[in-house]
Amino acid sequence: MKKKKDDENLTPWARYQKEHNQRNRTKKSSKLGGAKRGTAKKHPGKKRNKLTQKKVRQPLHIGKGIKIGLLSLIGILILITIYLCAPISRVQTIAVQGNKRVEKSDILKKVTVRKNDVIPATWFKERGDEARLIHKLPDLKDAQISVSLLGNVKIKVRENAVMGYVVRNKYYYAVRQDGTVSKKSATQPDGDYPVFRQFKDNQVLKRFLSEYAKLPNEVQNDVAEVDYTATKKERHQLHFFMNDGNEVYAVLNTFAKKMKYYPEISASMKKRGIVDLQVGAYSYPRGQSDESSTSSTSTDPTEEGSQSSGSEKNSLSVESSAKSKSADSSSSSSIDNVDYQTQQRRATQNSVQGFTATDEENPDGN
Repeated sequence: MKKKKDDENLTPWARYQKEHNQRNRTKKSSKLGGAKRGTAKKHPGKKRNKLTQKKVRQPLHIGKGIKIGLLSLIGILILITIYLCAPISRVQTIAVQGNKRVEKSDILKKVTVRKNDVIPATWFKERGDEARLIHKLPDLKDAQISVSLLGNVKIKVRENAVMGYVVRNKYYYAVRQDGTVSKKSATQPDGDYPVFRQFKDNQVLKRFLSEYAKLPNEVQNDVAEVDYTATKKERHQLHFFMNDGNEVYAVLNTFAKKMKYYPEISASMKKRGIVDLQVGAYSYPRGQSDESSTSSTSTDPTEEGSQSSGSEKNSLSVESSAKSKSADSSSSSSIDNVDYQTQQRRATQNSVQGFTATDEENPDGN
C-alpha cells in the first residue's frame, strides 16, 4: 500500500525514470543468468576430457621412471661385475711397517688378508685382523690395517717387545720396551735376551730402553749383558758385554748413535778387546789398559785415544799408548771390582742356560 501511494505521489517523469531503471535491471540479470547457463550447456565434455587426459598421461610418466631406474641398476651391476673380474679389484701387495723385533712373517701369518683377495671383502676383515694381531702377538702395542682401491694393503704396527731381563734382588724379570717390568720372576734369564744390571732407577731404565730400541737388530742380537756402571767422572756410564767377546764402554746419552757402527768397529779389530765409545771411538786389547780406562783416579785413556784417532783419522787402536799406561795402572780396580773375564764367562753361561719362570711371591720356585 505504501509503494502504491508513493507511485501515485510521483510525477510522470519520475515514474518513467523508475520504470526505466527497473527494466534495465531485469535485462542485466537475465543476461547474466543466461550466460552462466549457456556456458554449462555449450561445453559439457571439456572437464571430462581433461580428467581423462590426466589419467592417461600419469601411467606414461610412471613407466618412464621405472625404465630409467631399471637401466641405472643394470648399468651399476655391469660395472661392479667388470670391476670384480678385473685384476685391479684384487690385493696386489701387503706391506708391514713399524716392526723391528717382531718378524714380518709372524705378522702376516696372523692376518686373514692374502694376495689376490677381493678388495671389498678385505674391508670387512680390517678390524678383526687388527684385534687378532694385538691378541696373538703380545710384543705389539698397536696395529692398523688400511686397504687402498688399487690393491695395496699396509699393516702399520707399534711394538712393545721384551727387550731383556732386569735383575732385582738376584732374580730376573722380563722388561718391555716402554719400561714395564713383568711381575713374574725367573731364576735364570732366557738365553735369547740380554741382562740389564744395576738399573735401580726406573726412570733411567726407561730412558735406556728407549735408546736401546733404536739400535739395529744386528747389534741388539750381539748384546749379552749391560751394566749401569755410574762413576764420579761419568754418572751415566754403560758397560756392554758382547756375545763376540768384546766389551764396550758408552754413555747413556750417546750410545744409540755410536753403537750402530759397532759391527764395523768389531770387524776392524785384530783381537777381541775393549771398545770405548764414551769420547770418540777407539779400541784396544783386553788386559792392557782396561783397568786404567775404568778407574776414576787413573789417567783417562779417552784423551789418548782422541789424540791417536786425530792423527790417524778413523783408526780404532791406541795399543801403544795403552801399553805405556798398563804398568802404572795395574793396581787400580775395575768397575764394581768385577774381573772382565769372569763377567764374560758369566754372560756366555747365561746365554746358554734355560729359563724357568716362577711367581714373584715364590722366588725359590717351590
